[in-house]
Amino acid sequence: MLSLNGFGQSDSIQAIKEVKVSFRPANLRLPVSKQYCVDRIDILELAPNDIGELLQRFSGVYLKSYGGLGGMKTFSYRSLGSQHASIILDGFSLENTQAGQVNLAQLHTDNVESIVKTDEQDLAGVLPIAGQLSGVSYAISSFDNSFLKNGLFIRASLGYGSFDTQNSYLNTKWQHNGYFINASGKFRRSDGDYPFRFENGNTIDRQIRTNNAYQDYSFGNAFGYKKKNHQLRLNYRYNESEQGLPGAVIFYNQSADEQLYTKLFNAAGDYSFSGKKLSMRWYNTYTRSYLRYLDTSYLNSAGFLDSEYLNERVNSGIAVNYKFKNPRFNLFGGTELDRSSLISSDSTFGEPLRVYNRQLIGMGAKWVNLNAKLQMGGHYVMDNHELSNERTRYKLTPMFTLGTNYLRPRRFNHRISYRNSLRLPSFNELYYNGVGNIALKPEVAHQSSYELTYEPHKKKFLNSLVANGYFNRVEDLILAIPTKNLFVWSMQNVGIVHVFGFDISSKYLLERDKISYKINLSYSFQRSMDMTDSESPTYRDQIAYIPYHTGLMEFGINLKQSGLRITNSFVGSRYSLNENIEMNRLDPFVITDLSVHHVFKRKNNNLTLQFNIKNLFDRSYAYVRSYIMPGVNYLITLRYALH
Repeated sequence: MLSLNGFGQSDSIQAIKEVKVSFRPANLRLPVSKQYCVDRIDILELAPNDIGELLQRFSGVYLKSYGGLGGMKTFSYRSLGSQHASIILDGFSLENTQAGQVNLAQLHTDNVESIVKTDEQDLAGVLPIAGQLSGVSYAISSFDNSFLKNGLFIRASLGYGSFDTQNSYLNTKWQHNGYFINASGKFRRSDGDYPFRFENGNTIDRQIRTNNAYQDYSFGNAFGYKKKNHQLRLNYRYNESEQGLPGAVIFYNQSADEQLYTKLFNAAGDYSFSGKKLSMRWYNTYTRSYLRYLDTSYLNSAGFLDSEYLNERVNSGIAVNYKFKNPRFNLFGGTELDRSSLISSDSTFGEPLRVYNRQLIGMGAKWVNLNAKLQMGGHYVMDNHELSNERTRYKLTPMFTLGTNYLRPRRFNHRISYRNSLRLPSFNELYYNGVGNIALKPEVAHQSSYELTYEPHKKKFLNSLVANGYFNRVEDLILAIPTKNLFVWSMQNVGIVHVFGFDISSKYLLERDKISYKINLSYSFQRSMDMTDSESPTYRDQIAYIPYHTGLMEFGINLKQSGLRITNSFVGSRYSLNENIEMNRLDPFVITDLSVHHVFKRKNNNLTLQFNIKNLFDRSYAYVRSYIMPGVNYLITLRYALH
C-alpha cells in the first residue's frame, strides 16, 4: 500500500462528490500469490460431500478416493503423499499418528469458509510450527471459530440424494462486544448400494456395491474473546461413525463383511497477541481417537477378528513473529511438542509411543519489488516400542524462497523456492500385524520450484494465470498400496524417486450488469520415476497411482439470484504397481458434474434450493484399481442462513 500526505487551506467550505463503494467476493481481491484459494461462494455452488472434493480443485493435487459417501479419501501433492502436507483447521493441525493420514471423507464442508494453499505465504504468526515445516499446508477457515459482527447467526441445511443419502446440519453463533459462542451439529448417512459396471477383458459384469453403508454424526462448541491486541479461542468437537468396508471388487466375488467404527474427540485452544512489532500465538490440542475393526469371516481359530485401538495425541506449541524498526525485515520462529501413544487389544501390535519436537527459526525481508524468506527447521523424534529398540532421530529441514512483487503496470511476477520436508512412518506402517514393517525409514523430500504469475486487470474483467515448474527428489519414499480392504495395506520403501512436473491454472471472471461468468482452468503434468537401481525392472517407471496428466475445466454463470456450474475433471492413465506393464495400467477418465441453484433473499435471511448431479454421463471409473466409483447420482439440498 502506498500512502501520500497532502496539505491545503481554503477560505470556504468545499463540497466533494459522493464516492460509491462496491463489494467484490473475497477471492477476487486476493493477491495473485494467494490464487490457490477456494472460497465460500465456490463451496456453496459446488456442494461437495467433503474436504477431499475441494482439495482436488488445487493444481498438483491428485485425489485418491475409494468409494462414495464415507469412502476413504486421501491425496498426493506433486507426487508426495498426504503425510508431507498439513491440514490446518482454524490454526490447529489435524494429525493421526496411527494411520498417518487424515481421512478427508470425514471432514464435511457445511461450516467451511475457505481453503487456502499456504506453502510459501507470510503466515508465520498464524500457522502452527508443523504447518510451517510441511511440504505444503492447506489452511481451512471455519464459520465456527471466526469473529464476526455483533448479532445472531444461523446456518441450517437438509439434503437428500441417491442411494438413500441423507444429511442435516445446524449451526448457531451469537457474538456481542468481542465475545462469541457457537454450537453446531451434523448428521450423514447413506446405504451406499450403488450400481457399477466391472470390465474384465471383453466381459462386462453389472453389480451392486455391497457392505458400503455409512453413517456418522458430529457436534461441537466454540468460544472466543477478542479485545484490542488479545484473542482467546476454545473449542471442542466430537465425531462418531460406523461404516462397512466394501473392499476391492473381484470378478465373480463381491463378498465383504468388514466393519469399521470410529470415535473422535478433539479439544483445542489458543491465545494470540498482535502488537506493532511483536506477535505471538500459543496453541494446545488434545485428540482422543477410538477405532474398532471387525471382520466376521476372518480365517483364524476363532473364526473372526475384532480389534480395538485407542490413539491419544497431545500437542502444544508457540509461534512468534517480530518486526524490526525497519518494517522490511522480520524474524520468526517457535517450537512445538507432540506426544502420541497407541493402546490396542491386538497383542501383536504392542503399545508404541512417539515424542516429536519441532523447532523453527527464520527471517523474512521485503524490498521495493523483491521478497525473500529463509528458515531452518529441526525435527527431534523418539520412538519407543517393545518390538524394537528405542530410536531417536534428528533432522534439519531448510527452506528458501525469493520472489518479485511488481504492481502496475508490470503484472508479471516470479518466484523460486527450495524446501526440505520430512515424513515419518505411521504406527500402522511400522507395527500393524501382517503388514507392518519396522524397518521402514523416514521419507525425505527435496522440493525446488519456479513460479510465474500474471494478472492483467480491467474494471469488469478479472483474470489471472499461475504457472509452476518443479523438481522433487524423494529419498526412501514410503509407498502404501491397499490389499484386502481399506484397513489392510502393503508398505515398502522406494529408495530414490525423481519427480519432474509443471502446473498451470487460470481464472477468469466477467461481470456485466446483473450477470457474471466464471471460468476456471487447470492442468498438471507429473513424471514420477523410480531411480533406485538401474538393474531393477521398475527403473525409471512411473510410481504407482501417480497419473501423468490431471486437469480441471469449469464454467459458471450467475444471473441475479440463480446460478449454474459445470465442472469437468480429468485424470490420466496411471499404474497400480511400480512395474509399468499393460496389465497394471488404469484407464484415464473424465467426470462431469452439474450444479444449479437459486437463492431467495429477504433482508438478513437467505433460502437456497440447490440440485447437484455428479458423474452426469454415468462413466465407469476408479481412482484406485478395483475400487469402482458410483455412476450418475444426485443430491437435493435446501439451505437456510440468518446473518
